[in-house]
Order: sequence, then structure tokens, then C-alpha cells
Amino acid sequence: MRTLPVSPDRQHYFWIDALRGMAAIIVLISHVSIFGLYGYEHTLATWPPTRLLWAGHQAVILFFVISGFALYLQFDRMAGIDGRWRKFVLIRVLRLYPPYLGSLLLGLLVLKAPMLLGISVPSGAPVIAHGNLTAETLVGHLLMIIDVDTGAINPPIWTLIFEMRLTLLFPLIHFAIERGGHRSLAVIIAFWIAGVGSFAAYDLHYLPKPDQTIFISIPYTAIYGGYFAVGALVAKHRTLAMAWVSALRKSFLQILLAISIIVFLCGHGYSWPEWVPESLRHIADAFVAVASAFFVAVAIATPAPPKRGLLGFFGAISYSLYLVHQSAVIGTISLFFGRYPAPLLWLISISAAVGLAWLFHVAIERPSHAASRMVRRKIAVGRSMPPASGSQSTG
Repeated sequence: MRTLPVSPDRQHYFWIDALRGMAAIIVLISHVSIFGLYGYEHTLATWPPTRLLWAGHQAVILFFVISGFALYLQFDRMAGIDGRWRKFVLIRVLRLYPPYLGSLLLGLLVLKAPMLLGISVPSGAPVIAHGNLTAETLVGHLLMIIDVDTGAINPPIWTLIFEMRLTLLFPLIHFAIERGGHRSLAVIIAFWIAGVGSFAAYDLHYLPKPDQTIFISIPYTAIYGGYFAVGALVAKHRTLAMAWVSALRKSFLQILLAISIIVFLCGHGYSWPEWVPESLRHIADAFVAVASAFFVAVAIATPAPPKRGLLGFFGAISYSLYLVHQSAVIGTISLFFGRYPAPLLWLISISAAVGLAWLFHVAIERPSHAASRMVRRKIAVGRSMPPASGSQSTG
């Protein structure tokens, strides 16, 4: 039997950031697969272990679960502070919005660069962002929480829209998890079931699927809110989770990890046929969320290594990598598509994405994070809430 590694109330978990970094890498590789790979990409995306590299959708579910975990701890530390909800939202806006806005400006620059520089994009090149901008699109992007054409500039921002919406709603999730007991948990599950049920009604043609995106985004918000709640549950019971994981025999822990990875792999991915109803895809995502919760429990029960290494590096830049990787891919398409073989395009785009993410992290995300941390410290003055030491949460 292993001993409990560290205090469950510490504010920074190395392996949580490492999970974010791994999820960001998976999203990057799954999107880089747009270049193909010797014609075997479908096979690679279907069978383990390479299927993990195409699990971009599942990685987003992991992001949502981690966000629920991190936000629960952050809101918990603000107990007893006047204007808790408002100040919590302010901290999150400072953390999320400047990098989000920076990624949009970068995306616009990359999209318009070929026209400005007189570069002709190769014929037949894949289109990731269409660049068709209207006043409505720009306003929607700036407001962040309303429905926008995410395919216009930087498609991955769709997760940030739900991240910000659920930030505004998270105090309700926290209240339900912290004080509501089984009844409030049942309400959260009921909202998730209602969200999935809406898509089942659309799939079975009991209800016409509405054209207005706002009516589609409501059930999506309910479903993704359920994944935030899963992470919040792990955060509330983190002491028990750490004790349980630490008490497991190593062989049994490895078996559970293997099962969780298999469940994670079998979520909605590129290998799913198009005719599978969307409601079933969301049910599969629920199992992915449970597997992700187990990954989080293992992460907080595992002591940090003496050196951060590559995992620490990718954990630190995970938010930036998620935000800017498609811009790197678009730039690679504009400059090199059709001129080099697919493996070289993979190498160029991945290298460009990592390098660009590091620069973006240093220039934009780090100052944004510092501003958020400074506000947390000011709020903590004279209160019982200790200043946070650097735990991130992303979309």
C-alpha cells in the first residue's frame, strides 16, 4: 500500500497540467491529420494505440472535466468573500479573454497574410477557416458567450465559448455539488439527460431540429455543464479520491488505467460512421467524462517529479497551444501544401504550432495569467482565501 502523496488542499497539481498538455497535443495531432499520412490515416485513427492520437474530441471532454475540477477549487477558496460570484467571473475573464482575443487577431493575420503578401494558396488546399467576416461575426467573437460562426477565424474557439458560459453558471454548479447532496446531483444529471434527450428527439424526428443556433446551444451547454460537474465532484471528494488511488495495488491501478484509456479511445472519434445518431455520441462522451475523472483522480494522487521536463513545458503552454495550433496549420497550408509530402507537412506544422504556442504563452498568456493572479491576491488580502500559486484552467 502506498502512502498518501501530499496534502489534497494544495493549489497546484503538476499532473493536472500534464494532462492538459497531453490533451492539447492530441488535439494538435488530430487536426494535423488533415494532411493525411500515406493513405493509412483511417486505419491509424481506428485502432489502438495510434487511435489515441486522433482522439481530439475526447481530449476536449477531458479539458471540460479538468476545468470543472480547477474551477471548483478556485471558487471554494473564495468562500466568505463579498461579491464572490462577480469577482470569480472577473478572475476568469482576465485569465481566458486576453489570450482568446489574441488568438483571434493572430488567426485573422494568418488568414489574410497570403492576400497581403501576394502569396497564392495552392489549389485543392484544405480549408480550415473560411475567413468570411461580417459585422455580426466580429461582434459575436468579441462577446464570446453568444453563438458565432466559429469556422470564420479559429474553429477551436467553440470550446472557449462554452467555457465562458459555464464560468458564468459555475457558481450554481458549485452550490449544487457542495451543498445540495444527492438531490442537486440528480438535478444536474437531469439537465444532462434533457440535453441528450433533445438530440434524441431531433435524431428520431420527434422534434424538428431548429435553425436558430441558440436553441441548439442550450442542450449543448447542459451536456457540457454535466462534464464540468463531473470534475467538480472529483474536486469536492479529492481527499477520498487521493486516498483511494493511493491504496490501490499497482497492478490493479494499471488495469483500471488500461480500461479507462480504452473507454477514452472508444468515445466519439473519426472512426465513427456518419450515420450514428448524435444522441448516442453524447452518451459515449459521458463514459469519456468518467474515464477523464479517473485520470484526474490518478493525477492528483501522483507526486510531482523532481523536474518538470517536457510534460511540464507542454502543460504550461497547453492553453496557448490549443488556441494557436490551427493558425500554424493554416500557415503551413498557405506556404507548403502540395509542395512537400504529408509527413514533412506534419513535422512543419507541429513544430510551428509548438514554437508559436510558446511565443504566444510568453507574450500574451503569461501577462494575462499574471493579471488574474494579481486580482486574486488583492481579493485575498485580509481574507481566509490564500493567493493561488499558479494552477491553470483552460478550455
